[in-house]
Amino acid sequence: MNDIGLTDEQLVGTYGEYYNSGSDVDVANPSIGSSLPADPEYDEIQFLEKVVDLSPSCHIGYCTEFDLNTFLTLDVDEVIYQGYRGAWWGLNETYTATVIEKVTEKTGKPPIFIEVSKEGAEDCPGDPRSDESVCPGRSMIDIIETNFELATYLNLDIPESVNEDRKALCSAAMEFQQNMQIAHDNGVRVMAAYLGTGTSYFADPTSDSVLRMFEELGMPIFHVGKCDDCSGNYFWEYIPLGNYFQSCADGNVTSNCNHDPLYPVDFWLYDHRTTMILNSPDFTLGFPDRALLAGQKGYWPIGGEQNFSFPFFYKYCARN
Repeated sequence: MNDIGLTDEQLVGTYGEYYNSGSDVDVANPSIGSSLPADPEYDEIQFLEKVVDLSPSCHIGYCTEFDLNTFLTLDVDEVIYQGYRGAWWGLNETYTATVIEKVTEKTGKPPIFIEVSKEGAEDCPGDPRSDESVCPGRSMIDIIETNFELATYLNLDIPESVNEDRKALCSAAMEFQQNMQIAHDNGVRVMAAYLGTGTSYFADPTSDSVLRMFEELGMPIFHVGKCDDCSGNYFWEYIPLGNYFQSCADGNVTSNCNHDPLYPVDFWLYDHRTTMILNSPDFTLGFPDRALLAGQKGYWPIGGEQNFSFPFFYKYCARN
């Protein structure tokens, strides 16, 4: 949010993780940086370190810490929290109710809920947190617009560069569409996955904000569901190695039997949390996919990741 006008005088505090699971960052010395491409840059961490951190013990990976006692000592006008599948990300239902009650008592208003996962999560048939939920994921473009609306509501001094960034996004989207038409015309097939040499997890593009944006803009991306005897949930299809390389007998998976995989992928979007694994020269020894052997891969910032994962507390400040 500092890119669209939020200052450290207005930001009171944050909660939740700073870095993604699998990050190799040295939390004690973050200036060295991380190998994961969607982790925050050091200047972003420096901005966050200027304010109160209500989750000091869990900077890497999924975080369930919210120091309510410290929060109650802060001078706060607004609380913004990230919603995932209709619920408060990182907090269980009981603690969420307690936090919302205390926030409402302190500020005189409920916290602002920003859903980053399910489109229309509050109106989903049944429980949006259920694996049977039919609501699709929100598109990343919609989430970007939501954050812009939030900045407008908070009366941030939005810099002119943001309008230039929005124009650049539109131009990039148009160029992306043209390139994806070329991909379609040439029969290119894309797949998003969290790959491993045991069980891999193949993503449903309708459930992820980034993948849904890609598909809306024309990417020829595979949908999951082809494996008849595999398990999964609303987001992932779990596929053991032998099921994927279906021509390899008795679990002996090698490049000699990689001609007929379950999904004939031409280009992989790999979960960026696996960046160090996928870019190891040894990975294709255990997962000898032809597209990977040809280097046809690029990282996918699942869920938009750190672009929107810093919920915060805001204090109105007078402008000069």
